[in-house]
Amino acid sequence: DHHASAMLMKGDKDFRPINKACWDAKTRLKDLDAAGIHHQIVCATPILFQWDRDPVHAAAVSQHMNDYIVEACHDRSTSQGRLHALCQVPLQDIDLSCREVERVCCNDGPSAVGVQIGNHVGNKDLDDEGLITFFQHCAEKDVPVLVHPWDMNMLDGRLEKYMMGWTVGMPLE
Repeated sequence: DHHASAMLMKGDKDFRPINKACWDAKTRLKDLDAAGIHHQIVCATPILFQWDRDPVHAAAVSQHMNDYIVEACHDRSTSQGRLHALCQVPLQDIDLSCREVERVCCNDGPSAVGVQIGNHVGNKDLDDEGLITFFQHCAEKDVPVLVHPWDMNMLDGRLEKYMMGWTVGMPLE
C-alpha cells in the first residue's frame, strides 16, 4: 500500500502522488502501528483549500471534505478512536469560514478538533484584518488553528529541482 495509487493534480499538472493511507483509515492505522504511533491528527492537504475559487464553491468543497474526514475519524469500527480531524474552511470569505468552524467544530455530534489554514490567502498574510477576525472567532470558540505553510514562491523556477520547493520554500513561507 506504499506505492502511489492516486495523483493529486494542480490544474492539469501532476502535483504529488498519494497512497491509500490518505483516504482509508484501516491502511492509515496499519502505518501508525508500524511506526509505533497511537494517535494522529488528520486533515486534507492544502492544495484542496480551493481559495482561488468562488467562495460559495470553496464552502461546498470544505463542507464535503469536512463531513468525510469527521465521519472517517469518528467511525470507531475503522479509526478505533485514534484519528482526529482538522477541518478546512473557505478562508477567502471570513463569514463563511466562521460558520463552517462552528458547524464542524462546535456541535454536539462528531466534530473536528480544530481547523487547518495556510500561511496566506492569496496576497493576504496572517496579519490581514479579516484573518485576525477569523483567529478571534476561533479563540472565542476554543478552536485550535494549525497554520500550514503552502503555495511556496518558487523563486522564478530555481526551487523546482530536487524538491527544493519543499525543503527551502516551505521554511521560507
